[in-house]
Amino acid sequence: METTKDKLIEHLEKLPEVINEKAEEIYNKRQVYEEQKMVLKTTELRTGIAVADEVDETGKSKFSNATKREVETAERLKTNQQYKNLVTESENLKNDIGTLSLQLDFLRNKFSAAKSLVRLLTSE
Repeated sequence: METTKDKLIEHLEKLPEVINEKAEEIYNKRQVYEEQKMVLKTTELRTGIAVADEVDETGKSKFSNATKREVETAERLKTNQQYKNLVTESENLKNDIGTLSLQLDFLRNKFSAAKSLVRLLTSE
């Protein structure tokens, strides 16, 4: 019959693998998040450049000052469905990473507590 101590030791042996899997999941999501941030920044810059390069029928800059360019860039990004979808996806990823990080902290604390219990039980 398996004792509580045996169950605890078995659980303790499994936790490092679970912790590693959670850490890998966080790492992978962070990689995707960083890639998405780069795509978003590139889209913002390209849109800003397109706005800055626009000229009216007389050849003058259509958006002559920085504020007008910023407003126009923001308006175009608001109507860019692909950009909006990526922003939402990135926000969701960021939230997932936060949740997974809390879960990882919990697993590490659980592992630490289990090690302490095993030490206590094996010292008796």
